[in-house]
Amino acid sequence: MVPYFKAGLENNEFCLWITSEPLDAEDAKETLRGAVPYFDTYLENGQIEIIPYTHVDVINDFLDSKKILNVWFEKIDQILSSGYDGLNFSINAFWMRNKNWNDFMEYREKIDKLTDKKKIIFCTYSLDRCDATEIIKVASYHQFSLIKKAGEWDQMNNLWWKEAKKGAFRSIKEWEHTFDTIPYMIAIIDNKYRFIRVNKAMAKRLRKIPEECIGLTCYLVVHGTEEPPSFCPYRLLLKDNNEHVKKVHEEAMGGHFIVSVSSLHNSEGKLTGCIHVARDINACTQAEKALQESEERFRSAFDESAIGMTMVSPGGRFLRVNNALCRLLGFKDYELKGQSFLDLPTQMV
Repeated sequence: MVPYFKAGLENNEFCLWITSEPLDAEDAKETLRGAVPYFDTYLENGQIEIIPYTHVDVINDFLDSKKILNVWFEKIDQILSSGYDGLNFSINAFWMRNKNWNDFMEYREKIDKLTDKKKIIFCTYSLDRCDATEIIKVASYHQFSLIKKAGEWDQMNNLWWKEAKKGAFRSIKEWEHTFDTIPYMIAIIDNKYRFIRVNKAMAKRLRKIPEECIGLTCYLVVHGTEEPPSFCPYRLLLKDNNEHVKKVHEEAMGGHFIVSVSSLHNSEGKLTGCIHVARDINACTQAEKALQESEERFRSAFDESAIGMTMVSPGGRFLRVNNALCRLLGFKDYELKGQSFLDLPTQMV
């Protein structure tokens, strides 16, 4: 256990050691004090806590896992907000009896889900107090197990963890491939407006490679401003935690875009950032502009023509008339609209 906690302290990780027989809390402190330089400084700064199992809601050898988990949720939030890079946790389960074995296994499984931060959980069990079924159960709840036999340590890997790791690796590679091949500009941004990851399309617009974008402040890089602009959809999301879609013009990025933002949360439900997707709509915008210009030219030619012109419905009713036709027929345009040729005096038809 000493190298385990020594490495954790030196790597800015919070350490917790819950001790049990045959080593009590004070003995554990003395052991670490002799092996870890500046151990007392770590202890005084609160980076490591060493407590006996009797202080962890164990009453008459019964483990109150729900109460412990509630305490741990609060404690881990406090630990991680203090700037530690991870969590090293060890519990000596020598005190357990058969009656609370299942409760402890449930507690052990839930501890894994308390935080997404880097964590190493080291549990020690007495073979003298475990039957074959319990040994298998212990192994199934851990990534790997170290078993001491005939004075030597033997490592037993959990095949389920190996397969899960392979599956996770494949999923990550597939996700990365999809992320980078999507033509839309995609960025994952934290709650401080910093890029966590961008795809190749976004990096290309920023004239960088994806790795160069990590850690950059989005509004500074994209808009060249000292704070998020008022129209920023992510700024709105951080206020109301709702998805937002905006049409944005940014000359530095090359024109017009439809931008959508969706929130990201950690396992505790806390907002941690967003997925920012920008779709280039320059072609659509140019087509719309060309259509508007074409309509304006037609409207001008129609209204200013010296020849009487009209647009009629399939039933022969006037939809639009120009000034020349109004003068020719002696009517105002509003008098003709909705009328049909049959409604005109016979001599005019």
